[in-house]
Amino acid sequence: MMRACTLTLLIASAASAAAYSAFNPSHAFHRRTSQPILSILYSDVTLEDHEHTTLADDDYPSEVTTEPPLSKNQLKKRRRRENYVRCKAQSREMRRLKAHNDGRDLDAERQQQLQNEKEGKWRKIREDRWKQSMQKADTENSFRVCFDCSFDDQMTWKETNSLSKQLAVAYAVNRKSSMPVYIDVCWLKRGGQTRGHLEKVQGFPERWAERNFRCFEGGLEEVYGSTESCEKKRKEEPGSSTKKIETTNDHVRSESNESTNSEEQPSYPKLPPNHQFVYLTGDSPNVLTTLDDNSTYIIGGIVDRN
Repeated sequence: MMRACTLTLLIASAASAAAYSAFNPSHAFHRRTSQPILSILYSDVTLEDHEHTTLADDDYPSEVTTEPPLSKNQLKKRRRRENYVRCKAQSREMRRLKAHNDGRDLDAERQQQLQNEKEGKWRKIREDRWKQSMQKADTENSFRVCFDCSFDDQMTWKETNSLSKQLAVAYAVNRKSSMPVYIDVCWLKRGGQTRGHLEKVQGFPERWAERNFRCFEGGLEEVYGSTESCEKKRKEEPGSSTKKIETTNDHVRSESNESTNSEEQPSYPKLPPNHQFVYLTGDSPNVLTTLDDNSTYIIGGIVDRN
């Protein structure tokens, strides 16, 4: 009984102190001191009384682990990813449903595709399509495109990397085009930054040469000069190959024997008489409206980010 009266008096004193501090914020008994006072008050309660006031384990609030809020960009990326996954699943289900309605077996078709890849049938199909495109475009009598990469030492690593990517895009577009043309790249020397970037691409330069995209270390005069002068110059260079250049029709084909050394450059093209060269530049007042089949259009391979 005495302990209960003492507890009541202490609680009343704390309440009066809190009321007084509400009217006097600068007083020592501020609201922030109410927590220590209550803790002192409850510290006077004995263990026997504390057992009656102890909460059950289920009454304690469980720990809530809250993740940090996402930014607007993170929310956009999450929604974009969820939308992509949902659309991909829907398109897959639509293809499966359409194949089922058409009486097709997608699993069997995939197995057949893998078998064709192992046997090399797809490569033969691609080669046949390429030959048909070459015949349709009459590539042997069409105009040519050349990239002049003599500015390699005047560009930074980032700019040469950008140039190599643009050359890769030009190769891919020409390879998939229904009207392909011959594309030559001059001054693409070994050890240069641009060639170093391209050598990381699978199939460069051997596979690219099969699709009319050939790379030369020499300059414009060396590549497009007369056959005799080019052969003489190549013989004079130390370590150069002395293999005779073979010509077919108006051009030198880059198709070589499998035993040919991979370090050897592709054969130089032999151009028809009165062949013209047009160097394209944005500073010229002349506007190019038509393409002449007896011309080579040269594009400066330089990237300037300034």
